[in-house]
Amino acid sequence: MAIARALVLNHDIIIADEPTGNLDENTTRQIVELFKKIAHEDHKLVIIVTHETEVAQNSDVVYQLKNKKFTKLDTF
Repeated sequence: MAIARALVLNHDIIIADEPTGNLDENTTRQIVELFKKIAHEDHKLVIIVTHETEVAQNSDVVYQLKNKKFTKLDTF
């Protein structure tokens, strides 16, 4: 529901906290593809907070929060 609301309101920045945490693999893939489309085609900033490696691997840029510091990861 929150994803739909963000799309309808047409925000320039979307922050998604564990958007795929309780979803099956197929739905997770669909959500990731939707966020990629929003970022690349609609030119929106999409920030995803996740513990899922598969979701992070599909991101253009990945930061890790460790010991209260953000570190940009070059590879995954």
